[in-house]
Amino acid sequence: MHHAYLAVLLSFTLSLNIVAFVCMWAKTRQLDVPNERSSHTVPTPRGGGIAIVVTALVSVAVLYWGGHLPLSHAVALGGGGALIALIGHWDDRKGLSASLRLIVQVAIALAVVVLVGGVSVLPVGAQTWEPGVIGGIMAVIGLVWMINLTNFMDGIDGLAASHTVFVGLAGATLLWQADALGLAAFMLLLAAASAGFLVFNWAPATIFMGDVSSGFLGLVIGVVAIASAQDVTLWAWGILMTPFIADATITRAMRIRLYGDYFGAHRAHVYQRLSRKLGGHAPVVVRFWVLSLGVILPLAVYVAHHPATGWWIMPLVWLVSFAIAYRLGAGRDDEVA
Repeated sequence: MHHAYLAVLLSFTLSLNIVAFVCMWAKTRQLDVPNERSSHTVPTPRGGGIAIVVTALVSVAVLYWGGHLPLSHAVALGGGGALIALIGHWDDRKGLSASLRLIVQVAIALAVVVLVGGVSVLPVGAQTWEPGVIGGIMAVIGLVWMINLTNFMDGIDGLAASHTVFVGLAGATLLWQADALGLAAFMLLLAAASAGFLVFNWAPATIFMGDVSSGFLGLVIGVVAIASAQDVTLWAWGILMTPFIADATITRAMRIRLYGDYFGAHRAHVYQRLSRKLGGHAPVVVRFWVLSLGVILPLAVYVAHHPATGWWIMPLVWLVSFAIAYRLGAGRDDEVA
């Protein structure tokens, strides 16, 4: 057990120190300048999420060489994650067209799903469904959406990092209980790395995450969910991701419906609207933690231990969350709220 504590401490410390270095470097080279779509008011360095990426990739390598992760999982997490991070870094520095970015994301997601074998099983009541090719297609679509929604939700100080800490710790616990120790260790170390970054990213943020990390986080969490489907049901993973899925999905759907806006930047997510209403970023993130610990976690734990109930509990949780996001004005510009 003391080895686990040491690994967590090392992961946290490595991430913390990398962020500190990047923060000094980016102050003169990579600033995020506020504009009409921003939720911040002063130029702030970005790209600090590289600390999470580097620490997570080191964790994958150590876990693989220690015999705790199979090669397929290591390549999916490490190789797929590194490619998504590189695309995000390029987008941070030079910018990429939405169509090119989407094509690359689909290709990486497809390769990753093939590596981990797709969605193996999905309990539906007393039955077990083996979705096969349909499950593989759904997994690719889900991974691409995970990559993008995590990027969309990284718009205020501390939210995306807090979400990763929460999902990492909750996922690690569920995986550990299911005896999936390699993936549990990865999620625990991912949470520790995100906590190290969060020290600098809590409101008011000293540095932003950047695309280099947001898409990476969406991918690796999605990969773990798919790879562990036999150990922790996907229904439980879906519940853990509910706050991000609900806000990003309803916001994008409403942007398309109201404005024909498929890819445009905006400040109309629920969390962005709440940050303006509440007068800051921290009150929104605190409410996220209350919701996650008080509602999301108990439901996810219950479904993980009673997977036969997931087929109706997760969709119900999503429907309620979608309705709440809609009621809170997701996707609407302030003047038509």
